[in-house]
Amino acid sequence: MVSVVFMGFSVGNVISGTIGDRFGRRKAVLLSYLMIGVFGMATAYATNALMMVSLRFCVGVGCGIGFPAVYSLIPEVCPTAYRGPTSTLMIGCMPVGELFAAIGVLLIDPNLDRSTKACEIFGAGSGRGGSGGGPHGHGAHGGDEDVQRRKLPEFASNEEGA
Repeated sequence: MVSVVFMGFSVGNVISGTIGDRFGRRKAVLLSYLMIGVFGMATAYATNALMMVSLRFCVGVGCGIGFPAVYSLIPEVCPTAYRGPTSTLMIGCMPVGELFAAIGVLLIDPNLDRSTKACEIFGAGSGRGGSGGGPHGHGAHGGDEDVQRRKLPEFASNEEGA
Protein backbone atom coordinates (compact mmCIF):
# COMPACT_ATOMS: atom_id res chain seq x y z
CA MET A 1 0.00 0.00 0.00
CA VAL A 2 2.79 2.43 0.81
CA SER A 3 4.44 1.91 -2.59
CA VAL A 4 1.30 2.85 -4.49
CA VAL A 5 0.97 6.03 -2.42
CA PHE A 6 4.50 7.01 -3.43
CA MET A 7 3.73 6.23 -7.08
CA GLY A 8 0.78 8.62 -6.83
CA PHE A 9 3.03 11.10 -5.02
CA SER A 10 5.35 11.07 -8.06
CA VAL A 11 2.46 11.74 -10.44
CA GLY A 12 1.23 14.56 -8.20
CA ASN A 13 4.70 16.10 -8.11
CA VAL A 14 4.85 16.12 -11.92
CA ILE A 15 1.54 17.97 -12.27
CA SER A 16 1.95 20.20 -9.21
CA GLY A 17 3.92 22.89 -10.99
CA THR A 18 1.32 23.26 -13.72
CA ILE A 19 -1.52 23.43 -11.22
CA GLY A 20 0.38 25.90 -9.02
CA ASP A 21 1.30 28.14 -11.95
CA ARG A 22 -2.15 28.10 -13.52
CA PHE A 23 -4.34 28.38 -10.40
CA GLY A 24 -1.94 29.54 -7.68
CA ARG A 25 -0.14 27.72 -4.90
CA ARG A 26 -2.91 28.31 -2.39
CA LYS A 27 -5.46 26.53 -4.59
CA ALA A 28 -2.97 23.71 -5.20
CA VAL A 29 -2.63 23.24 -1.44
CA LEU A 30 -6.41 23.32 -0.96
CA LEU A 31 -6.89 20.81 -3.79
CA SER A 32 -4.29 18.62 -2.11
CA TYR A 33 -6.14 18.72 1.23
CA LEU A 34 -9.42 17.95 -0.52
CA MET A 35 -7.97 14.98 -2.40
CA ILE A 36 -6.23 13.56 0.66
CA GLY A 37 -9.41 13.89 2.74
CA VAL A 38 -11.88 12.57 0.20
CA PHE A 39 -9.80 9.69 -1.13
CA GLY A 40 -8.47 8.85 2.32
CA MET A 41 -11.98 8.54 3.73
CA ALA A 42 -13.14 6.64 0.64
CA THR A 43 -10.36 4.11 1.28
CA ALA A 44 -12.20 3.01 4.41
CA TYR A 45 -15.13 1.98 2.22
CA ALA A 46 -13.15 0.12 -0.44
CA THR A 47 -14.85 -3.16 -1.28
CA ASN A 48 -11.90 -4.88 -2.94
CA ALA A 49 -8.14 -4.67 -3.30
CA LEU A 50 -8.15 -2.89 -6.67
CA MET A 51 -10.45 -0.18 -5.36
CA MET A 52 -8.28 0.29 -2.27
CA VAL A 53 -5.06 0.49 -4.29
CA SER A 54 -6.66 2.99 -6.69
CA LEU A 55 -7.89 5.19 -3.85
CA ARG A 56 -4.49 5.09 -2.12
CA PHE A 57 -2.89 6.09 -5.42
CA CYS A 58 -5.22 9.11 -5.52
CA VAL A 59 -4.23 9.99 -1.95
CA GLY A 60 -0.62 9.96 -3.15
CA VAL A 61 -1.47 12.23 -6.08
CA GLY A 62 -3.04 14.66 -3.61
CA CYS A 63 0.10 14.60 -1.46
CA GLY A 64 2.25 15.10 -4.53
CA ILE A 65 0.25 18.12 -5.63
CA GLY A 66 0.42 19.77 -2.23
CA PHE A 67 3.96 19.23 -1.04
CA PRO A 68 5.83 21.24 -3.70
CA ALA A 69 3.31 24.05 -3.40
CA VAL A 70 3.71 24.15 0.38
CA TYR A 71 7.50 23.86 0.20
CA SER A 72 7.64 26.94 -2.02
CA LEU A 73 4.77 28.90 -0.44
CA ILE A 74 5.70 28.74 3.25
CA PRO A 75 9.19 30.25 2.91
CA GLU A 76 7.71 33.12 0.90
CA VAL A 77 5.27 34.10 3.64
CA CYS A 78 7.59 33.32 6.55
CA PRO A 79 9.71 36.07 8.15
CA THR A 80 13.28 36.02 6.82
CA ALA A 81 14.78 34.97 10.16
CA TYR A 82 12.56 31.86 10.29
CA ARG A 83 12.77 30.69 6.66
CA GLY A 84 15.62 28.22 7.13
CA PRO A 85 14.33 26.55 10.29
CA THR A 86 10.77 26.48 8.96
CA SER A 87 11.82 24.85 5.69
CA THR A 88 13.96 22.34 7.57
CA LEU A 89 11.09 21.51 9.91
CA MET A 90 8.63 21.08 7.03
CA ILE A 91 10.90 18.82 5.02
CA GLY A 92 11.94 16.87 8.12
CA CYS A 93 8.42 16.13 9.33
CA MET A 94 7.55 13.65 6.60
CA PRO A 95 10.38 11.21 7.40
CA VAL A 96 9.69 11.63 11.11
CA GLY A 97 6.04 10.74 10.50
CA GLU A 98 7.09 7.67 8.51
CA LEU A 99 9.41 6.68 11.34
CA PHE A 100 6.58 6.92 13.89
CA ALA A 101 4.34 4.85 11.60
CA ALA A 102 7.04 2.19 11.27
CA ILE A 103 7.54 2.11 15.04
CA GLY A 104 3.78 1.77 15.46
CA VAL A 105 3.71 -1.21 13.11
CA LEU A 106 6.59 -2.81 15.02
CA LEU A 107 4.79 -2.30 18.33
CA ILE A 108 1.55 -3.75 17.01
CA ASP A 109 3.08 -6.67 15.10
CA PRO A 110 6.83 -7.05 15.78
CA ASN A 111 7.37 -10.10 13.56
CA LEU A 112 4.79 -9.10 10.95
CA ASP A 113 3.26 -12.52 11.44
CA ARG A 114 -0.24 -11.35 12.39
CA SER A 115 -0.62 -8.87 9.55
CA THR A 116 -2.38 -11.32 7.22
CA LYS A 117 -4.60 -12.68 10.01
CA ALA A 118 -6.06 -9.25 10.74
CA CYS A 119 -6.47 -8.23 7.10
CA GLU A 120 -9.39 -9.01 4.83
CA ILE A 121 -7.57 -8.17 1.59
CA PHE A 122 -7.88 -11.12 -0.78
CA GLY A 123 -9.78 -12.95 1.99
CA ALA A 124 -6.61 -13.38 4.05
CA GLY A 125 -8.28 -13.12 7.45
CA SER A 126 -11.18 -15.49 6.91
CA GLY A 127 -9.33 -18.65 5.90
CA ARG A 128 -11.84 -19.38 3.12
CA GLY A 129 -11.33 -16.69 0.53
CA GLY A 130 -13.52 -14.06 2.16
CA SER A 131 -17.16 -14.14 3.11
CA GLY A 132 -18.44 -11.34 0.91
CA GLY A 133 -20.47 -8.35 1.90
CA GLY A 134 -17.76 -5.72 1.87
CA PRO A 135 -14.35 -5.24 3.37
CA HIS A 136 -15.27 -6.62 6.79
CA GLY A 137 -16.95 -9.82 5.67
CA HIS A 138 -20.33 -9.12 7.29
CA GLY A 139 -22.44 -9.84 4.23
CA ALA A 140 -25.07 -12.43 3.47
CA HIS A 141 -22.73 -15.28 4.42
CA GLY A 142 -21.34 -13.54 7.52
CA GLY A 143 -23.10 -12.77 10.74
CA ASP A 144 -22.19 -12.73 14.42
CA GLU A 145 -21.25 -16.43 14.55
CA ASP A 146 -18.86 -16.00 11.61
CA VAL A 147 -17.29 -12.92 13.24
CA GLN A 148 -16.82 -14.80 16.53
CA ARG A 149 -15.23 -17.76 14.74
CA ARG A 150 -12.72 -15.56 12.90
CA LYS A 151 -11.46 -13.55 15.89
CA LEU A 152 -7.74 -13.51 16.47
CA PRO A 153 -6.74 -16.14 19.06
CA GLU A 154 -5.25 -13.65 21.53
CA PHE A 155 -8.47 -11.61 21.59
CA ALA A 156 -10.72 -14.66 21.79
CA SER A 157 -8.84 -16.05 24.80
CA ASN A 158 -9.12 -12.70 26.61
CA GLU A 159 -12.87 -12.64 26.13
CA GLU A 160 -13.35 -16.19 27.38
CA GLY A 161 -11.67 -15.34 30.68
CA ALA A 162 -13.77 -12.20 31.17
